[in-house]
Amino acid sequence: MTRTAFAAGFVLIGAALAAPVVAQVPPRQLGTALVAALAVAAVVGLCGDAWHSLTRCYELIRGDGPGARRRIVRRWYAPGSTVWRADPKPWHGPLAVLGWVADPACRVPWALVYDGTPSTCGGAALWLPLDELAPHPTSPRPVPGFEVVV
Repeated sequence: MTRTAFAAGFVLIGAALAAPVVAQVPPRQLGTALVAALAVAAVVGLCGDAWHSLTRCYELIRGDGPGARRRIVRRWYAPGSTVWRADPKPWHGPLAVLGWVADPACRVPWALVYDGTPSTCGGAALWLPLDELAPHPTSPRPVPGFEVVV
């Protein structure tokens, strides 16, 4: 509430200082300035959306060795990718990545994955840490009716 009150106070002070100047500007120039400001805001918003879209699927990786350049590579856990459970968990088939999040409070990013099975609880999508996922199958696919006895 205090922050909102301070923000409202600063907005009112700014409006009071800008009102005499804005009153002297012809309406046509004021309209042109408003349209230009809105166009700049739209371009900044489009650039931000494009950046967000690119960083969801791609990342900038530093090359090896001295003087190495950075390169852009696709994230293996990008939305739309297929991943599998890693070794600590049994292999259950491919999982589709729906999204991911890299919260600074977490040690590793987490991915929202879906196994394609319907659920009565509103969906079978679940969040898993990237430690539990792999870009390729980590164990052989189980063959129905075939069991290895050692």
